[in-house]
Amino acid sequence: MLKLLIFIFIASITPGPNNILILSDGLRFGYKKTIPFNLGVCFSAFIGLFLIAYTGKDLTKYPTFNFFIAIFGSLYLLYLAYKLFIAGTGLEMNFTHDKERGFINAVILQFVNPKLWIFLTTTAFLLFPENNRTPLFIGFISLLTIPINFISLSVWALLGDKLKHWFENIIFARFFYWTNSFILLYLVYDIIKHFIIPYFK
Repeated sequence: MLKLLIFIFIASITPGPNNILILSDGLRFGYKKTIPFNLGVCFSAFIGLFLIAYTGKDLTKYPTFNFFIAIFGSLYLLYLAYKLFIAGTGLEMNFTHDKERGFINAVILQFVNPKLWIFLTTTAFLLFPENNRTPLFIGFISLLTIPINFISLSVWALLGDKLKHWFENIIFARFFYWTNSFILLYLVYDIIKHFIIPYFK
């Protein structure tokens, strides 16, 4: 059990769309403003893990579901990559009209994130064998993922908060935005490679 919880922590703290976006908001708005987004991610992961474990549905066996999630997820990540790139060009360097991402933004991102669904399915079937899928046990373990995810994302948000003074340097700001924009583009490529192209084979 401990090893699986450590696996969840490692999976949630390694770079991905959530980490990049919460780092960005930590840089621009400070740690406190990232908390609603963080809670949205935790809530979505909790609900997703509970439902998958309780129903026993292995979503990896539904290629059409994965395909459409991958399509919507790729489009959303492309939009986020575009926003980051435009911010790096200096067209949106005045952040007085910008706004941090909130709870709803986090929920939307999670439910169009194919990697999250695959991760939740894998975790559910590792944590909950068929002979131990009582609602109480599933609910308890799913609840444990909330503080794990919250701490993992808080690390990224606090990192952004601590680097905020660097953000006054236009070179650093542009490097940050453009780098993270290209990371999101790579994630889109990875989704296309593993979820969209195989659907047509």
